[in-house]
Amino acid sequence: MVADSDLLYDGYYLSQQNLLGFTISNIFNDNLNFMLNTSEMLTGNPALISIRSRGTFERPFTRVQELERKAQDRWLDQGDTVTRYAEDGEVYWPLKGNGGINSTGEDLYRWCRALKSYQILPKPLFEKYTTAYSGADGISLGYGYGWGIRTTDQNTKRINHNGSNGSFSHSIIWRPEEDFVIIYATNASSPHVERVAYSLEKMVFDQNYQPDPIKKNVYFMIHDFLANHSVEKSDELLSILNNEYPSDMKNPNALNRMGLMALESEKSERWGLKLLGMNTQLFPDDGNLWDSLGEAYLRVGRLELAKTSFEKALALKPETDCHWCENAAKKLSELNGK
Repeated sequence: MVADSDLLYDGYYLSQQNLLGFTISNIFNDNLNFMLNTSEMLTGNPALISIRSRGTFERPFTRVQELERKAQDRWLDQGDTVTRYAEDGEVYWPLKGNGGINSTGEDLYRWCRALKSYQILPKPLFEKYTTAYSGADGISLGYGYGWGIRTTDQNTKRINHNGSNGSFSHSIIWRPEEDFVIIYATNASSPHVERVAYSLEKMVFDQNYQPDPIKKNVYFMIHDFLANHSVEKSDELLSILNNEYPSDMKNPNALNRMGLMALESEKSERWGLKLLGMNTQLFPDDGNLWDSLGEAYLRVGRLELAKTSFEKALALKPETDCHWCENAAKKLSELNGK
């Protein structure tokens, strides 16, 4: 289920940066892959094929429509990626590139039901599969064959697993004795959102439990702050980030990405310059940040400060893999030639 079309808004899945006169787009989550995979699966769904437009035309191009219909039928007859994979056994790139065969929440639920009814494993193996084993000291490790295994407050077995590919996070919580399953997936880059499944479990089994409101991830928080405050409030923003997002402030990614995004709009250009400048103060030994700041000064016409920033970026060149050095050197050469 998709709750909001905002997932296709550029600012929510890619950042753009001007590099050597070209706009470079960097995708930082799997929103686009999600929509592409969803579209491909839906095109093979008979329920979707049956949908027809209700629009009418006084003079329809019947020949063109017939050609379009035949082309569409040929495409739909191919089926979805998973079906084609099952038929010929080959691994298509969309499968390999996105982590394997696509599974839905319903697939995972059916899998749990089949396990519980011993259709996949006989009962003795199922019990072994869902048993927590102990270490050499005899203390339970709380872990079975790939599962976290715990005893609940209701003295029942709780089986769970969670993980992430860096873009999507998934959780499954299974309490077979109570016939209770939560299957949850999110692409929100926030530990608070990733833990929703565990909060839902508490809400079901503990009537007194009151979950804390989910706060925005650091990128959305910065985005909204910039949209509603002037650049003179930068100290307030930094205070909020340090107090409420301390783990995100251990690295420069958030301010660098949001600063570069802010530079793309005249309305937020001053904010972009401010964020990138703040970042070099917080992480003065990161040459990439000085290169970003040089780009910002260059954009607003402050050429001497741009030169200083690019020089600093090159002075902080690492021994290997300097991904910003080529750009900094080229921009510095152009500036010195003016």
